[in-house]
Amino acid sequence: MFTGIIRGTARITHIAEADGGRDMEMNLADTVGDLYEGQSVAIDGVCLTVAEVDTPRVRFRVMNESLSKTTLEIKETGDLVNIEPSLTGEDELGGHFVYGHVDDIGRIETIEQDGDTHYVTMAVSEEFRQYLVPQGAVAIDGISLTVARLTDTAMTISIIPYTWEITNFHDKAEGEYVNLEADMIMKGVVTYARRYLENKKV
Repeated sequence: MFTGIIRGTARITHIAEADGGRDMEMNLADTVGDLYEGQSVAIDGVCLTVAEVDTPRVRFRVMNESLSKTTLEIKETGDLVNIEPSLTGEDELGGHFVYGHVDDIGRIETIEQDGDTHYVTMAVSEEFRQYLVPQGAVAIDGISLTVARLTDTAMTISIIPYTWEITNFHDKAEGEYVNLEADMIMKGVVTYARRYLENKKV
């Protein structure tokens, strides 16, 4: 489990096809410090397991299932990704509960700046839209953010300067794709309500 409070970023240094997926390597010593094999780390919001540590190099095995449902399938060597190690009992829960299980992929439509705040609007599917409410929580590439504005087909988030600089948003461009994870509480409420209404029709 994660909080959506990104520890830092790193660039992918190597990608290789592997049995059942692909291996991704990056140098994380300066970002998160010491890691160990078997530890969970969120890479752009995708929960991955550390397969090998050769400080500062860390290797992750990304299975085909994860590749098919996330933007990791289109990542290339040199791409900048968000990093967050898994939550411990001593960590502050500054964001919201993020599971690292991506629900959908969104496409950035516009990036606008107003003073020192950036507004990013991205297209979202109808399926994912049902879990969103204005001022509600959402994880985008693993970042805990708040929905500022919402339409039938898109959501807009506002990003403060600190978040803009510490995450890979400052490296994004219009037309790029991002991983989306809905708030687990909202998903539970919507799922329960849907089943309740379906049962009432029977």
